[in-house]
Amino acid sequence: MSMSPTLVRALLSACGALFLALSSGAQCQLDWQPGLATPGPLGPVLTLREAANGDLIAGGFFRVAGSRVVNSLARWDGTEWQDIGGGLSRYGTAGAVQDFAILPNGDLFVVGSFSGAGGVPVGNAAIWNGTSWSSPGNGLGSYATDLAVLPNGSVAVIGNFDLASGVANDGLAIWDGSSWSALPSSGLSWIRAVAVAANGDLLVGGNAAPGSPVVVRWNGTSWSGLAGISTTSIFEVA
Repeated sequence: MSMSPTLVRALLSACGALFLALSSGAQCQLDWQPGLATPGPLGPVLTLREAANGDLIAGGFFRVAGSRVVNSLARWDGTEWQDIGGGLSRYGTAGAVQDFAILPNGDLFVVGSFSGAGGVPVGNAAIWNGTSWSSPGNGLGSYATDLAVLPNGSVAVIGNFDLASGVANDGLAIWDGSSWSALPSSGLSWIRAVAVAANGDLLVGGNAAPGSPVVVRWNGTSWSGLAGISTTSIFEVA
């Protein structure tokens, strides 16, 4: 199913600042616009993906989409909004979905700021297999902001955490389908963005000391800096 004009009208431009459930306020968020035929998520939409069957999946910080309670994760089937396994919650209210990915096997890997997924206790990361939720290990010690899927199906997650199921890290952790692991330090003081290069290398960007690279590449063995970027911070890599 291709996106209808109704859906396209819902996609607004947003600035690079991330909305976090724990922050003092939202900035430059995506919102469903009044006047559309079907009311969309009633709150900030932070991430959108098209599923293999053409459905649109939206994540963000909202309790209701259309006429349904969805808890920050909803699926548009072309006719109406549906919840996905009860959505994500945080201590009795809707959690915040910062990002999610559709894995090669069709599972949804969701990260953000939440403590429950459809009633299953989780720690800021959760997996939906189409039927039920599960926690990747014991989850993350604090909220996650972004993720990227590596060519082998592993998931690289970044955020404001230094533990992933007890594994110490510098705000970047890798889930391989069965356990979390950490990479050697990237050299960044704050990792703000993550992506996968065309050749499969992992790219991360963020804050660095003057004269140090703000975007670095992991080739599976070691880190190297990308030259030619004259700044001390970066918010997005692609």
